[in-house]
Amino acid sequence: MGTQRPDRGPRNRAADCAVYALARLLMLTFRALPAPVARWLARRLGLLAWRLLPGKRRAMLRHMELAFRGEFSRAQQEEWVRKNFEHLGLFVAEFSRLTLLTQDNLASLCDLEEAQVFDELLAKHPGKGVLAVPAHLGNWELCGYVVALKGYALMSVARPLDNPLVSELVDGIRERSGNQIIHKWQVLWKLKKLLDHGAIVTMSVDQNGGTSGLFVPLFGTLASTVA
Repeated sequence: MGTQRPDRGPRNRAADCAVYALARLLMLTFRALPAPVARWLARRLGLLAWRLLPGKRRAMLRHMELAFRGEFSRAQQEEWVRKNFEHLGLFVAEFSRLTLLTQDNLASLCDLEEAQVFDELLAKHPGKGVLAVPAHLGNWELCGYVVALKGYALMSVARPLDNPLVSELVDGIRERSGNQIIHKWQVLWKLKKLLDHGAIVTMSVDQNGGTSGLFVPLFGTLASTVA
């Protein structure tokens, strides 16, 4: 995990603005619709993306081939890819509706019983924080949002999105619950200080660690992760 954001060259301002406008319109639509309608629409859009993004579809199938090595049929793997696109559509709808959650209604959507682990760890080491290492599974954005909404001092390490306008939009929603977002380029020098002051720092490390990462076996193939 580097300390400086890599230089990816100049961006197309007009394209960034167009994507931002589309993202904001989509999120406002999901937020305005009744929850069952929003979820139905989200699944349909996910299936549409499955049809319109063959490159992403092929990449996911290739990853399944690497992971399962013939254990499951091609038809089964294609079905899982289709369902994953559908899930990602639902993910976007639920993220768009996060700000509708309150202390009073979040129990109807989320089971927070396992949050007691935080209580146990913080009580075991008074004054010290917790380093939580989750993965990008299920709806990780919903998870972080509701944990912070319950009053835990959550700080989440995140990679900024390439589009700065969309990145600001997404971080603004994340932080509405009290979750503090720390960009990954800024975390190394302050991580120990945060933990020494009782923060719960989440750091999802299931993404590519690059050439400077630590290569470890994953489904029988070496993959780079954060050292």
